[in-house]
Formats: sequence, C-alpha cells, structure tokens
Amino acid sequence: MIEKFLQHKRYYVYFEGGLGDILLQYFKYECLPFLKELKERQPDTYVKAILSTHNSMSGEIFRYHPYIDEVELHTYAPDYISKLLPLLHYQGYTSLRDIVPGSAAPAGSHDLYLSDNDMTYVKSVLVDSPYTCVHPFAGKQDFKAERAIDWKTLLAQPENIVIIGGDSAREFVGREKIEIREAFTSNQPNVINLVNIANPRIASYIAMHAKYFIGTLSCYVCVAAYQNVPGTCYIPGWLNDDFTELVKQKGYTRVNL
Repeated sequence: MIEKFLQHKRYYVYFEGGLGDILLQYFKYECLPFLKELKERQPDTYVKAILSTHNSMSGEIFRYHPYIDEVELHTYAPDYISKLLPLLHYQGYTSLRDIVPGSAAPAGSHDLYLSDNDMTYVKSVLVDSPYTCVHPFAGKQDFKAERAIDWKTLLAQPENIVIIGGDSAREFVGREKIEIREAFTSNQPNVINLVNIANPRIASYIAMHAKYFIGTLSCYVCVAAYQNVPGTCYIPGWLNDDFTELVKQKGYTRVNL
C-alpha cells in the first residue's frame, strides 16, 4: 500500500473539533501509521496537519511528531477544509486519507510523541506502581459531572491516583471566546495532582498507561480507550455519537448523568 504514497510529495491530514475529537481522529485514521515508512522511503515528502479546532491546545499533540512537518491551526468552523481545498490543490497537496481510504485502525498502531523533557517529567512524577488516572472535567464547567464521581471510595484506595486536566478556551468563528477554568485540590498522600501542570501530550501519555481510567465527558477517554485501558465514563444520557460508540466498543462502564 505504501506505493500509493510514493506518487506524491505533499500531503495534508485534516482534523476537526475539540481536543477529544482530534485525539479520537488521531487514533482512528488508518493513514497515520504509514507515515514512518513513507518518510523513510521518500524523505523529501512534506506532511502538514491542518486543525480546525475550538481548543488551541489541540496542536500540542503534534508538536513533536517526527513525521509531521507542519501543524496549521484554524479557529473552529464546521467543514473548514472546504475553504482551504482550492489553495491546497494549487500548492500540490493531496489528502493522506484519500490515498488510504477508511478510518479504522487497530489499537496500538498509533504512537503519541513526547519530547525528552516531557518524558523526564513523566518519569519524575510517576512511579512504576500501577495508578488510576482521573480526568474529572467534562470539557466545560459541568460541575454535575465532576460531583458524580464517587471521590470518597476512589480516594480510599491505596494505589496512586493521577488527576489530569487544565484551563482552556473555546473559540468558534463568529462567536465570543469562552474561558474554561479547571481546578482540583486534595491533601491525600496518594493523589498526584497534575491539573494545569501536565500538557496534553503528557496527560495523554498518563491516560494511556494507567491501570484504570475514570473520566466525565473526557477528551482523554479517547486515548485510554484506544489503548484498551479499562475504565468508567460519566456521560449525559442523551449523548450518542462517535465518542459514546467508542466507550461502548471498549467495554467502559457508562454512567448516565
């Protein structure tokens, strides 16, 4: 299949939505695992990731990707790629997903790339013993979701509990910017609080290597579930989309809010 790639020198991959949407697409797109071989066989190939996102932190996922040369961020608008296509075609870009059709990829076939500093920090924070990862925020200030978690039982367990998350902003074309604040405090000795400390790359790494994952309508479920980390997810009862389908497929315990 790699021979199909060698017909072109410029490629783009389009991602759309919030951080969770983009992580979901990152693990779903079957074209991405071919980038390593493509770059090895055709080193002068140029690959651009284009993000139409309402969360500017989404670009951090790609910052150290060794096979993506450029990350282009755009404020979120649905199907924004249609506005860019004429210029992309003029510049000689081809969609990676047009070369490798479909969207399903086997679990474990995608890697997240961290910097050396990221890995040094992860090793300084985490010990080798198993831990539970918790992302208690719902992508908005949904305190009902955060309160739904059984914190008393969770904090009573002897294993370490790593809390991830952080402030962000929601930006949409033609709409006012929305600031989202996330905070967590605990004096429990087994709680490692990385809220507003761990960047999305580190948080994703922590989620995908956890023994168990607990989240609300969480972007990091999209990492943990694809790596077959078992878990529980708190989700509004009315929601039925790619996110909830992933939770179902991976056997997560779903708690309706």
